[in-house]
Amino acid sequence: PGLQLYFGAMNRRQILDLSGQQLAAMPVSVASLRQYSGLDLDRNQLAGLPEEIGALLQLQFLSIYHNRLTSLPDSLCQLASLQTLNVSENELDCLPARVGALHDLRMLDAGHNRLTTLPDSIGELRRLEFLYLSNNRLSSLPDSLGDLHRLLYLNVTDNSLVSFPEAVTRLRRLIELRLYNNQLAELGAQIGNLLNLRELHLMNNQLEALPRDSLGKRDERIVRD
Repeated sequence: PGLQLYFGAMNRRQILDLSGQQLAAMPVSVASLRQYSGLDLDRNQLAGLPEEIGALLQLQFLSIYHNRLTSLPDSLCQLASLQTLNVSENELDCLPARVGALHDLRMLDAGHNRLTTLPDSIGELRRLEFLYLSNNRLSSLPDSLGDLHRLLYLNVTDNSLVSFPEAVTRLRRLIELRLYNNQLAELGAQIGNLLNLRELHLMNNQLEALPRDSLGKRDERIVRD
């Protein structure tokens, strides 16, 4: 429902749709088009973005899904009005160190990339509600992730997590947590702190048992797999 609200609201605004145009580069002239609050560059052949994209200060929606990006320009972090950022299905091995400067961000999708680490500044995204990190190469999550106190949904499936990220236990508003297809051998005892959790997805890990003392009678109700 939350995502539908975000995208439904964007449909009522002006979005420059350049998706599926086989673009090898973003036209620099786009940076002068200040009347648009959204930019859709999905399904192109982009290997990079120009620094000029940082001039689009009015952008609230930016989607660059399914391209060939190997990095994101630092200037992207100047888009202080951005609420939705989709950089999934690219070839990114890191996010900008200053990604935390996107203080108004509500949804970040960086799934299906090559991320091995996340910048500590990700914890500064204090309005973030949806975070997608599936299908990357993450073996751990930064402690600062626990500062995302508005986060409702976290997806870290299909990564290489070997231990339960304790930072997650500080996400008290979390409703859905997806951790399947990792290498987790146990869950942190503090997972019981997630009192609002409704769905916990754990299949295809190395878990032998759930911490029933922590989950209590909720385990059968929230554990989906």
